[in-house]
Amino acid sequence: SRYAVLKPGDNPPDVHLLDYPLGRLLLKGYAGKVKYAQFLHDRSELRFGKANASVTHKDELDEKDILLVLPDVRPDVEIPVIELILN
Repeated sequence: SRYAVLKPGDNPPDVHLLDYPLGRLLLKGYAGKVKYAQFLHDRSELRFGKANASVTHKDELDEKDILLVLPDVRPDVEIPVIELILN
């Protein structure tokens, strides 16, 4: 993604949000793999689900992708980090 750096070597993997996307973040190839997602700074849960046609036209959709739903207001930390708990 142009917004985030996914660090898959981390256990669990982390998503570092270098720029804060508007409302949602597409994670390619993670459908069926994520059990839970949360911000690392305050442990607040993030909703997620299968990507659908409501994604911006710039993103190519695949059934293996998921969307993370992000708060409208960027967290007050230097670089927001999302922890993914995998199945």
